[in-house]
Amino acid sequence: MNRPVFTLIAVALLVAGCSGGAPDADPTEPTSPETASAAEPSRSDSPSPTGTPSTAAPSAPAPETTEATTSPPAPSPSQEPADATGSAVSPRGNLIKRLGESAGIIDGNGVRLVNFVVNSISTNVQCTTELAVPAENGLFVAVDVSVQTSPAMAEPDALISSFDMSSSWFRAISPEGISSNASPDTFASLVCLDDAALLPSSIGPGENARGVVLLDVQHPAGILIFEDFYTGSAWEWTYPG
Repeated sequence: MNRPVFTLIAVALLVAGCSGGAPDADPTEPTSPETASAAEPSRSDSPSPTGTPSTAAPSAPAPETTEATTSPPAPSPSQEPADATGSAVSPRGNLIKRLGESAGIIDGNGVRLVNFVVNSISTNVQCTTELAVPAENGLFVAVDVSVQTSPAMAEPDALISSFDMSSSWFRAISPEGISSNASPDTFASLVCLDDAALLPSSIGPGENARGVVLLDVQHPAGILIFEDFYTGSAWEWTYPG
């Protein structure tokens, strides 16, 4: 071989060796684990916004809304009668009182305007006047009462200005609970006893009084009911006491 040709071939081979790059990577060679993690799509059914798998358990469904569980406000207590302290109420709606037990009338500000006590109830009545006549309904019943009134009754805006208790505001009920049709306020009851023995029929502010309210009734035993004309409050006692 001629030397110039050999020289050209050698130069060509040398140039080819200098210009060649690194061999291509084997396409079958596995990639690194970090690359696989980054490239692999998430397997979560509900991928999180950051692209990482969600591990939180699904929240429980909210319970169905039913009726309100809060109890309704308790009804306010009903308005008590004027003098309900420590007293039971009869089937007729009256305050049941015992002999010697205080009763009375209290206004809306809690001021006790009237205090009264039935001291005794007697069916053994002896008339003392010359005009006396036998009982019209059956027999006389004497109700001995003590009354004390408050000076507050004299105020212009007072609930009541006087306390009236007479045979007109009483009625009687038999032991069987039957109301008498006969009024206990009769002419005979008015003329049986002297005025000095009777309770004043109308008592004003700041007074104290004691006397008998005489009733003309049908039965020798039963229940006596007194109702205050102005307030509608009512009390009852069993007789004879």
